[in-house]
Amino acid sequence: MIVFYIVNMGKNILITGSAGFIGSHTVKRAISDGHMVVGIDNLEETYDSKIKRMRIKELSGLKNFEFVFGEIGDKNLVANIIKNNDIDCVINLAAKAGVRTSIAQPLKYYQTNLLGTLNILEVLSSNPEIKLIQASTSSVYGRAYNKFIESDTNIKPISPYAASKKSAEELCYVYNCLYGNKMTIFRFFTVYGPMGRPDMSIFRFIKWISENESVRINGDGMQERDFTYVEDVAKGILAAINSDWNYEIINLGSDQPHSINTVIELIEKKLEKKANRQHFDPDPADVPFTQASTDKAYQLLDWLATTNLHDGIEKTCLWYKNNRDWLATLDLQVEKFSK
Repeated sequence: MIVFYIVNMGKNILITGSAGFIGSHTVKRAISDGHMVVGIDNLEETYDSKIKRMRIKELSGLKNFEFVFGEIGDKNLVANIIKNNDIDCVINLAAKAGVRTSIAQPLKYYQTNLLGTLNILEVLSSNPEIKLIQASTSSVYGRAYNKFIESDTNIKPISPYAASKKSAEELCYVYNCLYGNKMTIFRFFTVYGPMGRPDMSIFRFIKWISENESVRINGDGMQERDFTYVEDVAKGILAAINSDWNYEIINLGSDQPHSINTVIELIEKKLEKKANRQHFDPDPADVPFTQASTDKAYQLLDWLATTNLHDGIEKTCLWYKNNRDWLATLDLQVEKFSK
């Protein structure tokens, strides 16, 4: 009897923004899945780059991973990485992230999020066999009040960050039509977890409560977010590596919105400390509600978020406790980008 074995061959992947929060977790997931990874990052300082350097230090010991310090806007560098490493798939996670900071620095956001993506698309245009997985954001939906569905065409971004990411989505579609590279656009919903961004609410709340500092809340704290654990997001990204569709936009979220006040209460329980809450005026670029429709992710990728908020907060608080010595020194840059 002849027995046939199906071998899941690893891919050669370029992951941009590999020192970033989602990027570093995606690198680890890709390596564990048997892929070869080249990562590129410029370690830019929208938030304290100390944590980016710690992420790279953590990744540097991984087998089958190479890190390149550089810009995605350097066309020759990107082209050489792709050519010299026989890249099968580019996962573009490089971005300037953050709604509020984009209001003060709109040009820089467009330079990275749109023109940087354009540069990658230009390189891929002469390599139509290479797949692109592109990071986008739930922020593109703007002030929607129902569950966010990918097929909704009446979406209106309300920040330069969101607009730059929506523009990048449109640019990807254009290049898909012109050159035929298969593409997956992922819209991420409020990603959190260990090694998270210090400009994000959950990281800040944990740090502030842990260090007995005042917890700054924009508005009354009743605004709801679809918080999604980072390891679930990385799993979703890698699930698209072997996809065969032409162009798809897919939400990656938990489909379980929770209020900011609920998050703070969970952190208080995990840290066994009470928050000293300070309320400020609502931010004009803030939205009251986000909730991902995950039907498409389940149908196309067999993907659902498996980490609930309670467990995710617990894991993130434990990580903070175990790394408090250096995390307590991070600059949260709360006032740095006011305009």
